[in-house]
Amino acid sequence: MREGRRFWWRGTTPTAHVPLTLPPLTLAVDPADRRQSPGHNPLDRLPPTPSLAPDQKPASAFATTLFGSAPSTTRDARLTSAGDAPRQPRGRTARGIAGRASLFVTLAGIAVFALASLGGTRLAPPGSLAVDLDRLAAAAGLAIRDIAVTGHENTRDSEVFAALDGLRARSLIGFDTRLARLAVERLAWVDAASVTRAWPDRIVVEIRERRPAAIWHGDGGEWLIDATGHRLARLAVGVAAGLPIVAGKGAPQAAGDLLAELATRPELQALIARAERVADRRWTLVTHGGQRVLLPAGHRPTFAAALDRLMAGRDGTRLIDRRFAILDLRSADRLVLTAPTREATL
Repeated sequence: MREGRRFWWRGTTPTAHVPLTLPPLTLAVDPADRRQSPGHNPLDRLPPTPSLAPDQKPASAFATTLFGSAPSTTRDARLTSAGDAPRQPRGRTARGIAGRASLFVTLAGIAVFALASLGGTRLAPPGSLAVDLDRLAAAAGLAIRDIAVTGHENTRDSEVFAALDGLRARSLIGFDTRLARLAVERLAWVDAASVTRAWPDRIVVEIRERRPAAIWHGDGGEWLIDATGHRLARLAVGVAAGLPIVAGKGAPQAAGDLLAELATRPELQALIARAERVADRRWTLVTHGGQRVLLPAGHRPTFAAALDRLMAGRDGTRLIDRRFAILDLRSADRLVLTAPTREATL
């Protein structure tokens, strides 16, 4: 019988050459253990195997040398040398692969949408593609969950939400900020708006509102208007807003210049009860005492010169201080003053 090779476990003292007879080292695995869950191996319960010196061979190789037979095909209780290849990692599960594939498809769809729509601000992709990509982005965690509105006082939140809801967007990727801004600026009180995305799920709307400048009597009611003539809201009957009153066809659109000129003459402005637009060409001012001042037709410089004539001079000597029923300033080289009882030409 051949003499065995030297063999010892790590941490033990090597001994002299001793003949060693070993039976074939095999380990049978119960087939029932192989029906365990994927990735489970009953051999993992075995204690760790000590490492061998570089010049030693594993027990399986020693058994082959000793008995001249090949080692068993079953695993040998982890009796492997330090130089053997490391254990391969477990394979990916079907769920993990499917999840990664879904995430890849979603990100790819978002990238295609961003390129096709220039970030969702200018050009929208074809209808069906935009809807599909919007749905994918929402499922990926970019769904719109919050809308913050700031800077508004007379505009209701519900009006802003309704304007944005008309865009039919579910996610920040499918949300068109330019169209959203235009939709908000169509609201009556909104002068300008800014709409931005706050990733990952928020929309921020900043509003600058219009300021009421006058009350317009016309179109079957009383309306608040701004300096440009834009209608803001309808007033209830009998409600006084403490603002100048204009009346007549075309008054809202032309009121801005007249109101600006009166603002530079606060003393005259305090005397005026309302301004009437005549034939959409000129203004007639009506004082709180019922006096009527007929201004010339034309653009702003023309009636501004007439207002200067009306307020020229010292207190008590100005035209506005005289007693009259009608003061006609339509002509630049003369004026016609109608007294309460008679007409006088100066």
